[in-house]
Amino acid sequence: MEQQEKLLKFKNAVFREVDAKTEQIRREADEKKEQAIRKFTEQLDRSASEEIHTKTEQIRQKFSQETAKCSLDAKRNLLAKRSELTQKLFDETAEKLAAFSKTAEYQELLLKKIASFSASVSADKPELLVGASDFQNKTAIEKAFGRDCTVVCDAAITLGGFVVRDAEKGLFYDETFAQKLADQKSYFIEHSIFND
Repeated sequence: MEQQEKLLKFKNAVFREVDAKTEQIRREADEKKEQAIRKFTEQLDRSASEEIHTKTEQIRQKFSQETAKCSLDAKRNLLAKRSELTQKLFDETAEKLAAFSKTAEYQELLLKKIASFSASVSADKPELLVGASDFQNKTAIEKAFGRDCTVVCDAAITLGGFVVRDAEKGLFYDETFAQKLADQKSYFIEHSIFND
């Protein structure tokens, strides 16, 4: 029996060693499996993170482009509307000036402006260009100027006012309402609240 005991002890020792080795191999396998899973998970996380970052960047760029396009479209529309409103305002003003140029009050104003402008013109015999409706008052215009001048009808002057031409010096003084309106339009465009 002693041999059987020895054999049993040997068998138990071998099984314990086999169990210990098996347990060690299982632990190492579990550890390697855990490391592989961890590594794979980290790699997946990195890949997912990179993909999320890439997609986020693409979305951000697309959003930026769309925002810039919308902003540009809005500015274009605003500029078009601003231009339309400005043109409408100055068209209405031109109509009012054309109507005003047919009044007695305008005729009185025109003669006063011509009289006061006369002193600033040094030419011996300047030409005064006036619109067709003002040319009918040629004598009153010559009298208002107060010295020798030639009054000429200029069909281009439609809103009223006058032009003084000094042929000797090559000077040209535009005192027409159309020119004053054009000057005001430039000033309005530069300084209006529409530019904010």
